[in-house]
Amino acid sequence: MSEISTSQIHTTASLEALNLVSSRWLEWQCKMISEVKIGAVFLKNETNNNLTMLSSWPEERFEGIEEELHALARDVVDGRKIIASKVSCHLSDDETVCDTVTLPLRHKSKVIGAVVFLQSIRSEEQKKAIFQLFQWGVAWLESTLASTLEESVNANPFITHVIKLLLEDEPAVVTGHKLCNVLAEHFKCKRVVLGEVKGLQVHTLALSNQLRFDHRASHVRDMEVAMEESLDQQKMIQYPKPEEMVSLVTQKHQALSKLNDDTEILTMPFFDGENILGLILLIRPKNHPFMKDEVRVIQNLSEVLGAALALKLRDEHSFVKVFFQGLKKKLQAIFGAGHLSLKVAFVGFITVLTALIFLKTPYYIYAKSSLEGAVQHVIVAPYDGFIESASIRAGEKVASSQTLVQLNDHDLKLEHLKLLSERDKIKKEYREALVLRERAKVSILSAQISQVDARLNLVNEKIKRSTIKAPFSGIVVSGDLSQSLGAPVEKGEALFKISPLGDYRVILNVDDEDISKLKIGEKGSLRLIGLPYDELAINISRIIPISSVSNGGNYFRVEASFPDINDTRLKPGMQGITKVEVGEDSILWVLSHTLVERIRLWFWSLGV
Repeated sequence: MSEISTSQIHTTASLEALNLVSSRWLEWQCKMISEVKIGAVFLKNETNNNLTMLSSWPEERFEGIEEELHALARDVVDGRKIIASKVSCHLSDDETVCDTVTLPLRHKSKVIGAVVFLQSIRSEEQKKAIFQLFQWGVAWLESTLASTLEESVNANPFITHVIKLLLEDEPAVVTGHKLCNVLAEHFKCKRVVLGEVKGLQVHTLALSNQLRFDHRASHVRDMEVAMEESLDQQKMIQYPKPEEMVSLVTQKHQALSKLNDDTEILTMPFFDGENILGLILLIRPKNHPFMKDEVRVIQNLSEVLGAALALKLRDEHSFVKVFFQGLKKKLQAIFGAGHLSLKVAFVGFITVLTALIFLKTPYYIYAKSSLEGAVQHVIVAPYDGFIESASIRAGEKVASSQTLVQLNDHDLKLEHLKLLSERDKIKKEYREALVLRERAKVSILSAQISQVDARLNLVNEKIKRSTIKAPFSGIVVSGDLSQSLGAPVEKGEALFKISPLGDYRVILNVDDEDISKLKIGEKGSLRLIGLPYDELAINISRIIPISSVSNGGNYFRVEASFPDINDTRLKPGMQGITKVEVGEDSILWVLSHTLVERIRLWFWSLGV
C-alpha cells in the first residue's frame, strides 16, 4: 500500500470523509461513557503546523473553552502530555472543574492529531478504567480513519475516466477500441489488446490504434495464445516474471516478447461473477517494466471492466444466445462444485416432474349446469278474455285440478242467457208451425234450434274453461299473473309452465374444446349451488349437435338424467357444476393439455 502524505489527508474529499467518521465515533464514545462533558478530535497540518478541530461533541459550540482544548491537543501532538489532568470549564453558566483525557491520533505510527475529552471528577481507579476505554476507542478510530482515508485517496481519476468511457452508448467493439487506445496512451504501451473468452479460446475483440484488423493474422493469433496461457492458469501474468510469479508458466508470453524485441508484457483477466469474461494484454517497450502501482491500477480497472463489458456484450447478443448462456451458467452451477441449495432444488424439480409424467389421474370435464323438469306443460289462455283472479305464482307447488287462474266469464253468461231466450223463441215458432202443419217452416226452425244449441254448447264450454286448472301435481316453473288482474289475454297466450315433481333432467353447457371427449352413457356427478355438500350422480343421455354462443364462448347443450333420485329439495332452475370422468392420463397432461392444444392450433393457423 502506498504511503499517504498529510497533504493528501487535508484535501477536501479526505476531510469530508474523515469528519463524517469521527463525528459518529465521537458521539458514540461520549454517550457510552457517562459523565463526559466535552469531546473533540483535532488534525495536524504539517504545512503550517496548525491544529484543526475535525469534530466535536456536543455539536453546539462551547464558548471560552476552545483555546484550552487546542492547548491540550497541542501538548499531545508535540509529545508533552498524555496523562489526565484538570481544567476549569464553563458549562451551563457555571464554572466547573473537569478531568481531562488526551490521546494522540496516529496513522502508520505517525501522530496526525489528538483526541481530547473533558469529564467529571473521578477516583484514581475509575480514571484508570475510563482511560483504558478511551484508548480502545481511539485505536478503533485510528483503524477506521485509515481505511476511510485509503478509499478516499485511492479514488483514481483515471479509473473514473475509464468507467465513463465504458458507460457510453456505443457498440462493444468501438468501446473496446477506445479503451485500448486510452490504456496504451496512459501506460505508454506499444500495443494493448482486449480479448473475449469464448469457450476455451480467446478471440480478439479490439486493438489499440487499429479499429479494423484480420483475426487470422499471425501476430493477432500470437497475442491470443498468450492470453489463453493466462486463461488456463486463471492468473495475471507479467513477463519478465517478478519474484512472486516464479511458479507461473510463461512460455507463450516469452515467445511473444521475443517476437516483439523483448518487450514487457502484462496480461490481466477480468471476471463476470466467477467466470473469466475476457483479458487485457499490454505490451511495453523493452526495459520499461510495469511498476507495482501501475499493476494495482490495472487490477482495480479489471474489477469494473468485467461488469461493464458483460452488460454491453449481453445487450448485443440475440435473445437465443442470452437464453442459452443463462442456461449454461445454471447447468454449470448445478453439476459443478458447491451450490448445494440449487442442486437440492434441481433434484426436487426432477422428482416432481417425473411424478407428474408417470402418475395417472382421472381426467374430468367440467360444465355449468342447470336443473329442468323432464316434462313441462304449458298452460295457455283458451280464448280471448280478461283475468279475474290468479293466486298461483312461479315456484309454488300445485295439486292436480287445482285452480290456477280464473278468467272473467260475465260476457259469456250474458251470451248464454241471450241464446236461451233466442232458443225459447224459436221453439215457440216451431210448435206453432207443427200445429199448422207447415212442414217447410218446421224444417227451417228445427235447423235454427240446432244452431242455437250448438252455440249454447260452445258458450257453456267456454264458461267451463274460464276456470283454468292444473293438469297434474307439480311445480309452477314460470308465470305470475297476480300483478295482472283485469289484463287482457289472447287465445293461445302462455300463462304458466308446470313440471311434475320428482322427474328432472340436467342441462350441461359443455365447451367446444371438450365436447369431442364426451360420450353418451358416461357417468358424472353434479353439485348444486343450493346443495353444495351433496353430490348427485348423473348419466349423459343426449348430446345435441348444435352450439350456441354465450359469454364469449361456444357451448354445446348436453342432457343428463338422474339414475335414481327422490329428493324433495330439488327444484327446477337450480344451478350448479357438473364434472364427468372421460378417461385417465398423466397428471402433467391433465394440467397442460389445454394450453398445448391451443398453442398447436395457433401454430397450425400460422402455417407452421
